[in-house]
Amino acid sequence: AAASADRSPALAATTPWVRAHLSRLRRDSLLPVPREFLADAFNLADVERAVESVHGGGGDPRIPSPVYRAALRLLLAPDGRAPPPSPADDGDDAPSPEAVARAAADVYALTHARYICAPRGMDAARKALARPGAPAAYGRCPRGACGGTRLLPTGASDALGAGRCMRYCCSCGEAFV
Repeated sequence: AAASADRSPALAATTPWVRAHLSRLRRDSLLPVPREFLADAFNLADVERAVESVHGGGGDPRIPSPVYRAALRLLLAPDGRAPPPSPADDGDDAPSPEAVARAAADVYALTHARYICAPRGMDAARKALARPGAPAAYGRCPRGACGGTRLLPTGASDALGAGRCMRYCCSCGEAFV
């Protein structure tokens, strides 16, 4: 992962956890989101509530849930490993490492959805799609009449677990899994 981070400025601008997470996914699923975008509270608005609805936690809406707090710390950790729990996470409510890892993946997915709609994210997607000589980032349309039109990523919903990422051909208007 370190070698690929040296070759890609986009990967170098994000966190070790994100680089490791992206290396485990399908090559074209998600773009690297810069650390400062992930750390910006504005970009995280309502993400906690969505993560909490899937992973549980939090009773008082004014206090971040332990699993969300731990997931965000993991996501932003400079070494890519989960930092020790904060004093607020001590006790019986401390989330398991597996729950934190799943929540971190969900926090990243939701933040990525916002990033890809922001001007900076759209520019990153445009560059990923238009790299000359590079393979189509999201594949090519399998229909012969489309002549190998590059596919665009699309989803039916921005809710966690509500649908799969699909590939859309703007030539024929079909979506593919």
